[in-house]
Amino acid sequence: MVILWKGSVMKILSSFVISVIVFLAISQQSDAHDDGKCGTFSSLNKDISLLNNPRPFAQKAISSPSGTFLIHYDIEGVHSVDLKDADANSVPDWIDSVAYYFDYAYRLQVDTLGYTAPPSDTGGGSKQYDIYVRELATQNIYGVTNPTESEITGGAYLKFKSYIVIDNNYSIDDKNTSGNPVFSTFGYDGLKATIVHEYFHAIQIGAYGRTNFSAYYEMASTWMEWRAFPEVYDYVLQARRFFTSPQAYYFGREEAEFGYKYGPFALYMTLRFGDNLMRQSWEELRNGQAPYKALDIACVKNGTTLQALWCEFLPLLYRTGSRSRKLGFPQELPVAHLYPLLQESYTETFTEPSISISQRIPAYSAFFLRNILVPEGTNTPDTADIIFTNPNTDAIVRGSAADASFIFELRSNPDLEQQISGTTYSWSYTVDGAKPCYFSNISNGYVTDGVDNVFPSPYRLGIDDELFFPAPAQSLVGKEVTLEVFDVSTHALLHQETTLIRASTVPGKNALLRVVTWKPDNELSTGVYLYKLRYFDTITFGKFAIKH
Repeated sequence: MVILWKGSVMKILSSFVISVIVFLAISQQSDAHDDGKCGTFSSLNKDISLLNNPRPFAQKAISSPSGTFLIHYDIEGVHSVDLKDADANSVPDWIDSVAYYFDYAYRLQVDTLGYTAPPSDTGGGSKQYDIYVRELATQNIYGVTNPTESEITGGAYLKFKSYIVIDNNYSIDDKNTSGNPVFSTFGYDGLKATIVHEYFHAIQIGAYGRTNFSAYYEMASTWMEWRAFPEVYDYVLQARRFFTSPQAYYFGREEAEFGYKYGPFALYMTLRFGDNLMRQSWEELRNGQAPYKALDIACVKNGTTLQALWCEFLPLLYRTGSRSRKLGFPQELPVAHLYPLLQESYTETFTEPSISISQRIPAYSAFFLRNILVPEGTNTPDTADIIFTNPNTDAIVRGSAADASFIFELRSNPDLEQQISGTTYSWSYTVDGAKPCYFSNISNGYVTDGVDNVFPSPYRLGIDDELFFPAPAQSLVGKEVTLEVFDVSTHALLHQETTLIRASTVPGKNALLRVVTWKPDNELSTGVYLYKLRYFDTITFGKFAIKH
């Protein structure tokens, strides 16, 4: 955690420890919290007549150092803040930090990045922009930018004055009404991320206008978290389903909860073209363009298109989690190892002479097809991973999924137009007759060694994990084999199963070995047993011992 107040910095955890914490948070993050953290668009979706509800009551108020913000807070009761006051200025340190970071958000977003400030506030007792510090755990949100009234100044879209409500501590112990944790990022880090996120919402709805594409607004505010505090990894946590469920959380949807997942793409846009591209998209939106159209126009102004930018992004979408080599941009996203692995949409094991797959994929989705290729000789299978996409910009501008027909064919010979390097395989694909873009990666298999004996022998029941039988000579990993176990004296059949030949590392042996495995029943007696392996027309025999 990094704690800042009044400009000072205290670094408590090393970046290594922070990375471990974020990795564990990604692994354990509940689905219930994974669909959103901001209440802004639930407020904006209310009937306009409900937008002038009374503001929260607070016991105290102070101005931020710049005078731009008025911070309302409690010192007693359920909404109270920690009263610790290290600098003895009669203001709790938490509130000092709230004031400091809101001023920082203004300087960054308005003065540095060039966004138009939201309109001055008319409620809360002054023209300052009002911030309310409350206990938000029961509402299951980090913060909310509440609209107060529609602007009369015209423009393509309605604009709103607003005030912001944030949590009073971002405690690790906070639970919602279902008893589940509310936050994934805690304390001052939760505060910092929420402040820049919500203030960017105030700018969006106050100076640029409100459309139905709430996801675009959440994408931009999640991007702002990275832009302001790249070391606070809440934007990584919020992107989880973009990788684990790419077919459902495809880019370009309207609903607010999907926008948090698009942070990695917005981050990539900025790394490629700088801060201006994002701001230009909001200027186009203010001029009346739909959000994704506005983004495409901004891309064109920077010498590219939204479609081209998305296609360039595909390799970075693949190189996350354990596939990351911590190379950094442009080969990978920053902290790519902290994002989840991109999950396969479809896995197919090749069978002679070819395979064909037909699916429908939405616009701007990442269809991840994994092909398991037949191994040659004693190799383990090669794996060909291919990500296909359907970057139909017109569709997402209209708010349409626009599913497209996708056809893929893979052959074991070089007849088709795309070759898999180092193999005889080739493939082709179409998306409704077009071939927009794809990314492919080949993972080569390994040569396996044969073994002569069963091990461990004797097998110790209750101590050893599995028995390893030598696979028949020239057998292939992944092919079926039938294992039979007999009593050595009576030749009675004790066990029979059809299993697969595996490539395995074995304790005490360095090579990758071609074996058949079995875990014996604990009821077997100490003694010697006979086994038989049938691999197509090849039959091999041997003996092994069991010991209690």
